[in-house]
Amino acid sequence: MELLSEFETNGEGKKHTCDPDDFGDVLDELIEQPAVGLEVPFDGLSLPDDVNVEPTAREIRDAATGVTPAGLGVASYGSVTVESESVSELVALYSDAQVAVLRESDIVPDMDTAFDGMCDRIAEAHNSHIVVSGPSATGDMGTLVQGVHGPEELDVVVLEGM
Repeated sequence: MELLSEFETNGEGKKHTCDPDDFGDVLDELIEQPAVGLEVPFDGLSLPDDVNVEPTAREIRDAATGVTPAGLGVASYGSVTVESESVSELVALYSDAQVAVLRESDIVPDMDTAFDGMCDRIAEAHNSHIVVSGPSATGDMGTLVQGVHGPEELDVVVLEGM
């Protein structure tokens, strides 16, 4: 429980902890239409019917919300990792809002532990991961601007007991 508490208090993204039985209700509250997503690979859970899980490039571009499974949660940063492949990265980064779905058991204490876990996954799948902490921010032109690239909002749904 200590890792979950640390994860919830760090980072820019909003955290929503729920029992797997309440997953659909929590998503319904967070999703703005049109929504695109990737099916979550967690036993007994699926995305609501109004989330398009086979989107075209245009539907991804026009989506208000993108829903993706998260690989790991990094407690010290309040960040999540998302597998970086063609569709998952687009769903995670092109919409105005991202909803990442994370199992509580996938929360690790720090980036060193996350890198160890990602290395195993990358070696198996021959891909990479992106680390998402919240809206992007840049001060390159003077004033701090958020949401320049990537979603303007990040919500993380943490599935308790999984």
